[in-house]
Amino acid sequence: MSRRFDHLGRRRGRGWNSAGPFALLALTYLAWPPLTPTVAAQEPDSVAVTVTVRDAGTTEALAGVVIELSGLRERHVTGDDGTATFDVPAGRYRLTVRKSGYATIERTIEDDLPVARAIRTIVMMRRPAESNLDAPASLLVQVTEFGSERPIAAAEVSLVGGSARQLTNARGMARFGDLRRSPVEVAVQRIGYATRTEPVLLEAGRTTLAKVAMTVEAVALAPLEVVARSRFLEKKGVYWRIDHDRVTHLFDSDDLVERMRERDSPLLGHAFTRLPGLYVWYFGGPMFVGRGMCEIPVYWDGIMHGNPYGHFDDIPPEAVELVEVYTGPRTPKRFQRWPGDLNDCGAILFWSKNRANRTRKGGEG
Repeated sequence: MSRRFDHLGRRRGRGWNSAGPFALLALTYLAWPPLTPTVAAQEPDSVAVTVTVRDAGTTEALAGVVIELSGLRERHVTGDDGTATFDVPAGRYRLTVRKSGYATIERTIEDDLPVARAIRTIVMMRRPAESNLDAPASLLVQVTEFGSERPIAAAEVSLVGGSARQLTNARGMARFGDLRRSPVEVAVQRIGYATRTEPVLLEAGRTTLAKVAMTVEAVALAPLEVVARSRFLEKKGVYWRIDHDRVTHLFDSDDLVERMRERDSPLLGHAFTRLPGLYVWYFGGPMFVGRGMCEIPVYWDGIMHGNPYGHFDDIPPEAVELVEVYTGPRTPKRFQRWPGDLNDCGAILFWSKNRANRTRKGGEG
């Protein structure tokens, strides 16, 4: 008996699909290339997770619920709306929800986090009938070194938002009692270790042990600064007056050059203009004058009128190590017109680089 087929290769006499679907699937596969993008290639590195926690009896939002995800160190706490939102690496986690006065809940997040969308889950917590939320709680904090588990003594443990602070004893322990709120945020700090801050859930009427492992952290020390001081200037009390903030105005050679440049003047005296209580006059020669219209004496290396350049306008700025400027009663006694002169005009003390450099080399000059 002969069999007859139409132009599509279908057998006649038994209906349109009598040959089965495989022939059509084969034709489709040959006609179209396979789809190249895959879901896995577009998976995000992290996914936003939103957890909302409510009371199973009243459906009210629960604030202060501590949320933990398996394999992750960081813990999260719900806000006033009972919600906490955070980012986690793509993966599958076991969710643990804890709150004082409620039964702890552990559940697996049903959604696969690598899916490119945010995850939202609602957790209903039940309160055991015998729970007493008004009972005070105690907290025992144990501080150890990460890796060695060696107890860390003298670490400062505090509760964020409160004034209570404790130092750990030789066993690394610190205790807090009569705590009425939960959770509490514990902060631990110690020189040489990275500061840790963690939320801790307290159980009403019980003592909670919180173990905190601290990692060693290198302490960045201030750079060591070495300053070579002149023995000559030190003997003259220059550094003592500077260190004790006794100098009215202090300039070095660079300061003098800059102030002369600002005033567009080649005269050294113009570097001292605009100082309160001091004026530069040019009557028969340059002089410094104070508020009392008296002449302010000029000293060179501690000696009055000892300027080897003539008058002060002839002093090259590069020859000056330091200049002390005094006006009024702040003038040191040894440079006053007489001891205890409260109306003293002041004094201007030039200290030469030449003398300072010679004494740095070991000579007294």
